[in-house]
Amino acid sequence: MRGASGDKKKAIAYCLKGAESGWFFQEFARRTLVNLYMEDNRLAEAAEVLGELAAEFPGNPMLRGDLLKLRERLAG
Repeated sequence: MRGASGDKKKAIAYCLKGAESGWFFQEFARRTLVNLYMEDNRLAEAAEVLGELAAEFPGNPMLRGDLLKLRERLAG
């Protein structure tokens, strides 16, 4: 969002907590965590979380496609 600012470390901490213990928004927290890791250039961590999501939701082609692109980016 243009003009929005915040503490990325706090956002990551909140998403980690939501991903571990959240009931309703656990998947959303993990996907948001992937995006935050990528913005912070923590690609290996992003790939790990995204890989878990892709394994948990094998019918989601978007997750598989994003994981493939991220792995290519890590390899290249």
